[in-house]
Amino acid sequence: MYALFLEQQDGHLEWFCAAPDEERARVVARFSSKYGSSPVVIMKQSHGAVTGIAAFRDGRPVPLKH
Repeated sequence: MYALFLEQQDGHLEWFCAAPDEERARVVARFSSKYGSSPVVIMKQSHGAVTGIAAFRDGRPVPLKH
């Protein structure tokens, strides 16, 4: 399962939506970040572990903050 989060100005992540696979998550994140006002972060949950996959700002990939 992939979850998309909007990155708020103070740095916390606010849940935005879910996607069934990474390809769809990347498409939604790219377009949402391009037409929205917040960067979008994709997280993957697998076997109880949560991993950051990608982040998008203005429709382009950006490095993940760790």
